[in-house]
Amino acid sequence: MPSSSVPHPPSNEQTPNQDNPRPKVRLDLADAPDVSPFYGRTTELTTLKEWILQERCRLVAVLGMTGIGKTAIAVQLVKQMSDKFDYVIWRSLRNCPVLEAFLSNLLQFFSQDRETELSPDRGSRLSQVMEYLRFFGPSAGRSHRCLLVVVHV
Repeated sequence: MPSSSVPHPPSNEQTPNQDNPRPKVRLDLADAPDVSPFYGRTTELTTLKEWILQERCRLVAVLGMTGIGKTAIAVQLVKQMSDKFDYVIWRSLRNCPVLEAFLSNLLQFFSQDRETELSPDRGSRLSQVMEYLRFFGPSAGRSHRCLLVVVHV
């Protein structure tokens, strides 16, 4: 996809209508760990959900020392909110993937694995990812929402 072209919803996505108010959620949670069981943190979960769903914050960071449960709360948040989004993506940077590979992976997800022209240039790939993310934003006037969770940053 050239960086100047506008992204479009996937062709296999259901169109919202009276019988189907929201399109099918596209999930990629392959990197998400299983943190069952999950206890407590209801106040923090409620706050995060409020920021994301009601206040429509476009960027939320969960920060803290190692081992305090940041990933666990993020997993629980995704479990509770995934039905509110059209696209849900979980990526871990624990093994420090090369930026180009990380961006390519996101572009493949957003393009629904359709044939996509990937620029060899890091800046162009970043621009393509940002273009997709703008597509999901409220300023784009579209109803599609995307939840991108990046852990171990």
